[in-house]
Amino acid sequence: MKDLIVTIFGIYEPVTTAVYDASGAVVGQAVASGVAGVDWPYLAGILLFALVLYSFFRLLGMVLK
Repeated sequence: MKDLIVTIFGIYEPVTTAVYDASGAVVGQAVASGVAGVDWPYLAGILLFALVLYSFFRLLGMVLK
């Protein structure tokens, strides 16, 4: 099931930000905290896919009724 989800939607990659030390040098990368770390286009794609799937089955149900 996980492979199917990754095939359809791709890999979820949260938004990362650079981590700096006291001198201002970049130390590494970290996931942005809170809502800023959410990959909104990925979640919007899943929501739109669910809406299209719902609409398709709703239409199919009306046609077969």
